[in-house]
Amino acid sequence: MSNLTSYPIYQILINTLRIRRNIMQQARLFLLFSLISVLLAPSMAVAQTTTIAPEAKLSVSIYNPEKTQAWSLNYSEPARLSQVISDSITTQMQNNLSIQGSHFYTDQIYWPGSSLTTGAAPQNKSTVLKAIDQLVDKEPTSFALKASLRANERWIANNILHQRELIPLDFDAIRLNRKLNPLLNGEYHLYLPNRPSDILVIGATQKPTLLRWQPRLSARNYLDKTALIDNHQKDYAAVIQPDGTVEQHPIAYWNKNHMDIAPGATIYIGYNDLPGDYLSLNQEMIKLLRNKVL
Repeated sequence: MSNLTSYPIYQILINTLRIRRNIMQQARLFLLFSLISVLLAPSMAVAQTTTIAPEAKLSVSIYNPEKTQAWSLNYSEPARLSQVISDSITTQMQNNLSIQGSHFYTDQIYWPGSSLTTGAAPQNKSTVLKAIDQLVDKEPTSFALKASLRANERWIANNILHQRELIPLDFDAIRLNRKLNPLLNGEYHLYLPNRPSDILVIGATQKPTLLRWQPRLSARNYLDKTALIDNHQKDYAAVIQPDGTVEQHPIAYWNKNHMDIAPGATIYIGYNDLPGDYLSLNQEMIKLLRNKVL
């Protein structure tokens, strides 16, 4: 019997089957490659937004609760606040585990005291420090007032460093409300502190003082524990809550009304009887202290 494959019709059939098999193999490879690309796409996108790049459009320094160490996130394009916070939490988790050998949990973050600041100094810092200098050097004020102002000046110079963006940083609220989730561009510092155990009293005192926070204590209670100078305001004190909200708390006997103070808050007790050119100093100090970070 002759070999059937020698007939042209069989050659055509064999070639057709070979071509079909090659096409099916190529189709399988294409589908496999497409599936891998889809699966890797999200992680590749994250890597691109958090990779350090010299031409980064957004740079964020993340500080640990002690403010002793910072890590950087760099983005090649502007990013939403929610993404920056999410990436910051992930970075802090990874660094805690690799450096300290401990776990970091989001419930450790004191969201009311979390802060986002720019890289620039507060807008009115130089104005306040200049006013204090002039008031101490040129005005006939008491020794106690001069000493108090100098103590505040030193504290402000060392602790109020950057302009704070007074926006809520509660992660859940930001994700649910687009108006609270701005697009960030430029240089920022992000602080995600633990809940503090103290409050600050500053202003018409002998020196800025940290006091242990206690529930249900009023501004009057804290001031009673502080060395005030004689020319302090007697009726109200400004309380700057950890999120930067300013409240006027009654401190006199005639207007007694309890108002809560959160851990990490600042109590500013104003100066009385300032010279006419410096009447705005109290308000400028309050405005400046809103930039305090925990």
